[in-house]
Amino acid sequence: MATAQNVIDSVRVATDQDGATAITDTQLLNWFNEEYRTLQSRLFDVAPDYFENSRTFTLTSSNTWTIDVFIAKIRKIMRLEGSVYVPLPMASMLRAEPGEELAWRVRAAAFIDIHPATSAAGSYKMVYIPQATSLAAGGTIDLPDGADTYLVHKLSARVRARFEETDLVRTHSEWAKEAYEALVKLMARPVIGTPQTVVDVYGDY
Repeated sequence: MATAQNVIDSVRVATDQDGATAITDTQLLNWFNEEYRTLQSRLFDVAPDYFENSRTFTLTSSNTWTIDVFIAKIRKIMRLEGSVYVPLPMASMLRAEPGEELAWRVRAAAFIDIHPATSAAGSYKMVYIPQATSLAAGGTIDLPDGADTYLVHKLSARVRARFEETDLVRTHSEWAKEAYEALVKLMARPVIGTPQTVVDVYGDY
């Protein structure tokens, strides 16, 4: 998979800046990470299932869990019942005190509260979307194929804009748009599982 430096090198070639020093690699890496974080955030909304992750936590004497800094959005909370995690409903934000049904809600964008507090003790699993991240030059782009093409054209448009090459800014922007649309289409494609054989154990009716 492509790295941030691969994108930077491609941008230099695409904008006739290969070996030039008017724009440094440090500046290009800063621009790369601005565009990379923005792209991640856009794709999180387009295909959340692709990015979702999970972690477990346990409550003992409190009904509150502090949300980790690497979490951008919580998709669901599940409670361990026996050997199975059972999804909990989200408590209404319009009521000061949730009802008797076990439920969860986010408070002050920093905490998860499980209600009612008297029944909160237990083991839980959280399904979440992570925060968008930045990369060092050698960091690998953790997105589907085509993301690097989009980033090359977004950065190339910024380089062209620096040199007031308006027509080429427009060209790279159009190519970036096409690359983004192809990326979204790829991520929206359903995953085809391995064909399975179904055996009729009851025989003919």
